[in-house]
Amino acid sequence: MKEAEPLLPKGHIVATEQLSLGGVFKPNTAILAGGNIKAERRDGNLVVEAKQLLIKFDLKSRWLSYYNYKGQDFNDEQAFFKANFWRAPNDNDFGANTPEKLKSWKQVTDAIELEEIFRHM
Repeated sequence: MKEAEPLLPKGHIVATEQLSLGGVFKPNTAILAGGNIKAERRDGNLVVEAKQLLIKFDLKSRWLSYYNYKGQDFNDEQAFFKANFWRAPNDNDFGANTPEKLKSWKQVTDAIELEEIFRHM
């Protein structure tokens, strides 16, 4: 800071140069298969069941229509979860013309169509 400001004294360093550290950093995360997952067509739905999990995909609309985990319902029976690949732009996005550059993500969200859920069922 060239001059003192509230909460920051004169000479305070606000930012410094960013340095590339290089190298390869691998997360220490393991994905372990545990438990059985069952999927079947039932009552016009693709029903996926596992321990404490029940998910239903409506085979007509192809959307996720029901989601229950550990006894907690996560959607209304009348609602469908739909994939959404778009987010509302912020000020920085407008400065970089991002809404125009990435408008295809909004368009695909509005017109997405699932062609197939399972090939081997």
